[in-house]
Amino acid sequence: MKWLWPCWLLLAPACVSPLSALKQQRPVAALQGTFVIQYAPVDDTTQTQLVNAIEKALPTVAQWGPLKAPITIYLLPSHEDLESAVGRHGYDWLKAWARYGEIYLQSPRTWSTRATPDAEVIELLTHELTHCAMYQRIGTPETWAQKDVPLWFREGMATWTAGQAYRWPALEELSHFLNEKRGDPIDSPEDLYQHESDIVYGAAHHAFSFLVMRYGTAKVQTLLDAMGRGLHFDAAFTEATGVSAKSFTLEFERFVRWRAFRGSGKSIHRNDMLRPVGR
Repeated sequence: MKWLWPCWLLLAPACVSPLSALKQQRPVAALQGTFVIQYAPVDDTTQTQLVNAIEKALPTVAQWGPLKAPITIYLLPSHEDLESAVGRHGYDWLKAWARYGEIYLQSPRTWSTRATPDAEVIELLTHELTHCAMYQRIGTPETWAQKDVPLWFREGMATWTAGQAYRWPALEELSHFLNEKRGDPIDSPEDLYQHESDIVYGAAHHAFSFLVMRYGTAKVQTLLDAMGRGLHFDAAFTEATGVSAKSFTLEFERFVRWRAFRGSGKSIHRNDMLRPVGR
């Protein structure tokens, strides 16, 4: 779904201008990757918090493979700057956006009127770095965005890795949503993404958790490797699991609509079943 990759084809002026104010740079070297933080003087203290978050997030992200390419983190001073940088306007909930070798991050200094706890920054960096790790594993700077990875998989993988089940609607609420036929957050999320992001991310999280419950993380690793060899998502999914991606999402939809999770011995609506190993 290419509608979700706003700046990978062309860096329009709206994507460039907020970055020109980020005059400061801080290189960060870690065992699992190398980074450069670009920031404005107003975020001199915030970038120190960000360095700590990178170091804490990386061991969890490493389960998906190494960060092969350096990552530039653009620490943007305001939400408006973030929206301009990624070409997404009217997304009040958006705090960050990741690509192959870049993360665009609204400064945690501006997330709320209180000081943002380190744990929240670590969680968000874990989510965004999971995107980078996946993109770098499945392709090159020229090919990663052409693999047609659906939103449910890439966002589900990121929220699962970051342990964010608590942020999203539970399976009961998702079941209500699907049975009321208010939209399709799995196969057609574009109609819901801007104004009902919670249900889209919740569906993605639970779908990825269902994938892990069905096939295990080893099959996810196999899927990523198949894309790294050149396959697009659908072909890689079938090779890794033996079923088509469409068949899987239909099975997940039935699982949720019929509330099969109520009688599941491995109930995926419990948060402790949704966290990755080691969290």
